[in-house]
Amino acid sequence: MNTHTYDAAGAPLHAYLLDQVSIAPGRVRPAVILCPGGGYICRSDREAEPVALQLAAMGCHTFILDYSTFADDPECGILEEVHPKTGLPDEKKPEQMPVMFGKALGQLAAAVALVRSRHEEWHIDPQRVFVMGFSAGAHLACSLGVYWNREVAKPKMRSAAMGPEVVQGVCGGGADGSGGISPGAALAARMAVRAKVNILSDDPKALDLNASPDADMYRPDGMILCYPVVSGQEGICHEGSVENLMGTPLTQEKRDIFSLELHVGAHTPPAFVWHTYADDAVPVENSLRLADAMRRAGVSLELHIFPEGCHGLSLANEETGGGAAYFDEPACQVWIQLLGTWIRGYA
Repeated sequence: MNTHTYDAAGAPLHAYLLDQVSIAPGRVRPAVILCPGGGYICRSDREAEPVALQLAAMGCHTFILDYSTFADDPECGILEEVHPKTGLPDEKKPEQMPVMFGKALGQLAAAVALVRSRHEEWHIDPQRVFVMGFSAGAHLACSLGVYWNREVAKPKMRSAAMGPEVVQGVCGGGADGSGGISPGAALAARMAVRAKVNILSDDPKALDLNASPDADMYRPDGMILCYPVVSGQEGICHEGSVENLMGTPLTQEKRDIFSLELHVGAHTPPAFVWHTYADDAVPVENSLRLADAMRRAGVSLELHIFPEGCHGLSLANEETGGGAAYFDEPACQVWIQLLGTWIRGYA
């Protein structure tokens, strides 16, 4: 496996590219672009590399997107602590918060376009480019699924300080066969890249939902949504995610734009979704409302609801639980195998 980091409209995109197998040298593989969760204020490492390695073991090229969040600018918010059970952040925020909607979305769109444009070089099936996310990261993935053909999804920025490839060969050497660099140096380089990303702007197109011509390059072929934040409506939403993305004060218009179930249509790609009935941070109604909207739009959906398990399970095992018993939920661990079946059967 080779690991590289690329630029997706100013966001680091960490690629985990599988080597070619000698008995099938021309084999093309699915690609999964992964968006960890974190309430749009941080990105959970529990929902990043451990999941990417599982996907690699299932035969997928995987990409982790360090999309922009509210706390990437130190003047935006002060992270107080992470709730020990939900994994979601508790933070202090100013009364007036900027609209972030469109920033991370444009970065994910750029990542999809980059992966699809280099499908021959990376041996990727260009018709199996999936977006995946957990919690608020799943909201981002689903946002591209419903907004890919709108102006708001167009990449909005690019850092001149970043080249197309920032870090090469962290695992297994560079693309040219060189020895690569140490993981410590790679981490330092990635942190330096993140420090250069300025996520705040008064972009007048931050909420532009007009149709966008020639947007096919941004369309994901499928969505993989793990305990997703979907709705911005009071009573079932994760309020912190809505505020961090849409800014404050919140209006009903902002809540409606955030509420992806209101924007599903025939253009929305198929989805694999899982949630737990017992999730008290992001209620299961988020997935149920999305499933209902996709059913009414005639879009294929595979939905799994497990009876037990808190929010933020990731792989639901000891590895991603870090020793916390509430993150180790054996009955939910099967979701990754179910996903593998869904990916293999995708046509």
